[in-house]
Amino acid sequence: MSRNSFTDMLDSEQKTAVESTAPHTLVVAGPGSGKTMVLTARYLRCLEEGHSPRELCAITFTNRAALNMRNRIARALGKPLDLPFIDTFHGLALKMLKNLKSFKLYGREDTIELLRGLGVKRPAGMAERLSLIKNMVIRELSEEDRETLTLYNRELERRGALDLDDLLIELACAVREGRCGVFSCVLVDEFQDINPLQAYLIGLFTERGSRLFAIGDPDQSIYGFRGANLEGFLRFTESYPSAEVVTLKRNYRSTELIVRASTSLIEHNRKRIAHPFEAVKKGGERIKHIRVRNEREEAEFVAREIESLMGGLSNLSSSHEHCGYTFSDFAILFRTRRQIPPFEEVFRVSSIPYHVVSLPEGMAGLAERIRAMKEFSRDGLLELVKDCGMAEYMQSLVLSLAEECATKEELAERLILMDTPDVAGIKAERVSLLTLHAVKGLEFRVVFVAGCDEGILPLRGEDIEEERRLFYVAITRATERLYLTGADRRRFCESSLKRSCFIEEIPRTLLEELKTGPRKRRPFQRGLFD
Repeated sequence: MSRNSFTDMLDSEQKTAVESTAPHTLVVAGPGSGKTMVLTARYLRCLEEGHSPRELCAITFTNRAALNMRNRIARALGKPLDLPFIDTFHGLALKMLKNLKSFKLYGREDTIELLRGLGVKRPAGMAERLSLIKNMVIRELSEEDRETLTLYNRELERRGALDLDDLLIELACAVREGRCGVFSCVLVDEFQDINPLQAYLIGLFTERGSRLFAIGDPDQSIYGFRGANLEGFLRFTESYPSAEVVTLKRNYRSTELIVRASTSLIEHNRKRIAHPFEAVKKGGERIKHIRVRNEREEAEFVAREIESLMGGLSNLSSSHEHCGYTFSDFAILFRTRRQIPPFEEVFRVSSIPYHVVSLPEGMAGLAERIRAMKEFSRDGLLELVKDCGMAEYMQSLVLSLAEECATKEELAERLILMDTPDVAGIKAERVSLLTLHAVKGLEFRVVFVAGCDEGILPLRGEDIEEERRLFYVAITRATERLYLTGADRRRFCESSLKRSCFIEEIPRTLLEELKTGPRKRRPFQRGLFD
């Protein structure tokens, strides 16, 4: 596919964004609006204008998105091309710093272990706090913060190590001091989720002449707990007065009814950029809403619906026409991980294959074992990950990463940089159980949002607008069918619950209220040795 044929696939607003000649460009891209395609087309246009890949920087939110973009560019050009600076913030910093200094990379597990060795009482909590301090999110430091930070940094220096946050700090220093080159063009994905340190780094690039192309959606800013600064998106034209702002107006992912419901919901937020948004897929089924007595019944309802939509996995009767679904078409989304165990219990009984999406523990240990390999080969690596007891989908991820890495040290570092959203993007023939934060950037034919209860979604004590954005992200993952479930009682809640206020913000005409029928006893299945 040539760049021209790639551009021919764009709609009018997407073309306007790609062809912008302004010094800086901001693209407001709602869910399903072709954001990745626009970012890729813009990169290809920069190549066409004569910029070399070493002059171009494209920063994505996940390693998975970076790999996807590199593959798209290769397909569009019809040939493999070295694209060294299409990466995450941390991946970019790692590559650039390796040319300036030698160091060992410490991940979160290493940081926690180091702090534990320093006698810190709650090392995991302190690791998160130190990260927020280094990323310029926490500005007011206590005496304990200062002492711990000094001890921690001193120990890192003694070991010749940098942690994940140090990567960006060191790169910012190198750019500011002119010790590394800058790019002619910088493209930034998910711009609404960058934190103050990342914004500072981008500012340093633009101060030294880089053109900025930023794309994202303020309605999907959901990482406030990590320091994401939505104001940077909303005030983009104040920071860059000569910027052009382009809005993508079409949703190609979800049905019309899902788009109308999500739009009605998010319009209740004040911190946003209001814009028209319409669905390309007209019509669609109404959104199903049901409240049951408890979390067990909630999980059983979801299991029955999955069985029914797939044409029946057991002797339960099917109320749906078979729609050709596979297990990977289904996702159940949760606000907190405490909601997941009842679903695991029910799915095991129902023989529904599933996987709980999370970054496995022990990545630091795996990285060390890879570094210690005598021979860096695919067969040796496969044997190693199997020996570590990794699930098959994680084995596939490690092997895929290995194909892009020239050395075992590079692979070890890429594993340390991995985050949960990278794991969430792995396609497995299983139903996905994952939190709302992990589902960003994904889509499924059928989505169940569990726990649509006051106090859970929105979560009690959290910022209501960010909670609404989380719910917005959740419901816009569905391409065909959307279910919203709630329960009157949950084991981890002392009092009874009411349905979420977010349900009230969806027009009644778009909702179908389901009733709970009589419970059917599942047939008892004897164990192997009964």
